Amino acid sequence: MKLTEHCRVCEHQKFSLEEGSLCGVTMRKPNFHGICNKISLGDTFKEKIEDANIDFELTSRAKWKHYSLFAVYLILAIGILIISLWMFEYIEPLWKRLGGRAYFVYLTPFACLIILLKLLMNATESFGTFRSKFREATRKKEKVDAIAKLYGVSYEIDVSFEKDISGMVIPYTELTMKGLRS
Repeated sequence: MKLTEHCRVCEHQKFSLEEGSLCGVTMRKPNFHGICNKISLGDTFKEKIEDANIDFELTSRAKWKHYSLFAVYLILAIGILIISLWMFEYIEPLWKRLGGRAYFVYLTPFACLIILLKLLMNATESFGTFRSKFREATRKKEKVDAIAKLYGVSYEIDVSFEKDISGMVIPYTELTMKGLRS
């Protein structure tokens, strides 16, 4: 773990555009091994815990939505593939009946294949976006949990969500912490 990860949750952190993260006590870059003796875990740490857990909970709740969306797109794509193959089978007799003049007949299955490709792209894009958001939320939570464990802090958090009048989702948290040092 980078030393600046400790600084991001500390109340003493200062930031300089020239030097980056600095310790507000020593006014130097972080320089310690294992844990920082000068760390002050307070409101910043609480905010990081709440943010990480809210993100994790939001992405976890969206998991089945994205899996089912992927499945629906996949089923639609398979259905269109079957229809396209069926059309190719019946195009030649239709072509012969029309005397070889109706070129649009051959375009229909290709249009279906283009729709198939678009559905597959939507399915993989939706699923890929979810997977990257879930990995990021998991990493964020793991970092905060690792710092809490390193400094002997334990916490319990209850995350709930409510929708306001406009439909925006508003997170609410109840956080209890033990072993917090200031």
